[in-house]
Amino acid sequence: MIDMRGMSVYSMDRCQKRTHAYCIKYEFRVWCIGFLSILVAPYCKVYWVDHKLHMIYAYLRPSFNLNFTPTLSLSVIFELAPIYEEGSYSIPSINAGYFFSWEIAPKSWLYVVTNELYERTEKGKFNPLSHVSAIKLKWLYLF
Repeated sequence: MIDMRGMSVYSMDRCQKRTHAYCIKYEFRVWCIGFLSILVAPYCKVYWVDHKLHMIYAYLRPSFNLNFTPTLSLSVIFELAPIYEEGSYSIPSINAGYFFSWEIAPKSWLYVVTNELYERTEKGKFNPLSHVSAIKLKWLYLF
């Protein structure tokens, strides 16, 4: 099953600097197998200055979602932000992480999240810049 959510295109005009920007948002989800889905949600901005292409900023967030059971799921997420600016192309950073959720009792959830940010160095390699992890337990307590 393929689920395509709305595509939106809008423009922003900055007349004082003669800069025009057009943005495109789109979401595309594919269910490969009953328990696996792939989601790609790109976002793109295109800037023109004096009727010449100045910069393209794209934000890509592909994610892979595994639903082992209706109460147990794992999502692996990557975030890329490639930039094309006046003849040069670069990916300055990559963000990667996972999100684990488990309904351990009715209306009670356990969440485990890890997120890592990699930044490109002058030599072109990606070095880890930060690492964040969190564990959350949400418990329904009736009184």
